[in-house]
Amino acid sequence: MQLSLLGPKLDTWKVQALFKRHGVPSLASVFDNTDKQNVPAAINLLVGMGMVADSFGERRLTNEEADVRVLGALCDYLLKPLLGGVDDKGTKVSLEDALISYAAAAFLLFVIFSEMGANFIPHQLYHDVRSTIKNLYVVVARQLQDPKNYGVSNLLFFLLGTNELEKFFGTLRRMSPGMTFDLLQMLERIEAAARVEAIYAQHPALAPGNRRLEGSTNKANSAS
Repeated sequence: MQLSLLGPKLDTWKVQALFKRHGVPSLASVFDNTDKQNVPAAINLLVGMGMVADSFGERRLTNEEADVRVLGALCDYLLKPLLGGVDDKGTKVSLEDALISYAAAAFLLFVIFSEMGANFIPHQLYHDVRSTIKNLYVVVARQLQDPKNYGVSNLLFFLLGTNELEKFFGTLRRMSPGMTFDLLQMLERIEAAARVEAIYAQHPALAPGNRRLEGSTNKANSAS
């Protein structure tokens, strides 16, 4: 299986041209990489890749389009269970559907990474994604074996990511006059930050939000 993803056959300008041709909205903001940690822009880019891939139909594809279809499929498998929890037919995605989707994502990611290695994504990101998917299966298995029989119907699987950890880190930064701290200062403030986060969990309206995590197309949240 020969892939040219992110290689010389699939330059940024070619992806931009495909996005423009297929009507992906907010084209300029999607490719604005000024902020390297702009989570909403990154999600919009992945969603747009899926939109373009879905629009190709069954016709014969160019090399660039074939690469985008593979990458778009990976993006869909990773994001669709989270983006409102609704599939293409408007049906709510169940936990079983999410597990199937993430299993497909893990397999496809393995195939691509086996061919391209770090030319596709960094090793750390590859293992992070695979570990997150594995952890979901472990949590589901443990829930099913729980003697209290809580089951998995109310499992909030999207909380297995690092969003809550990043929010906690943001709270630590807001407690620091210079927006940064050393290890000793972190140890001094971590208990107070945990108490603040507990208050935010009980009263979400008080939480100031996170610029890099809020405002995305991710509709999965514990309140809904």
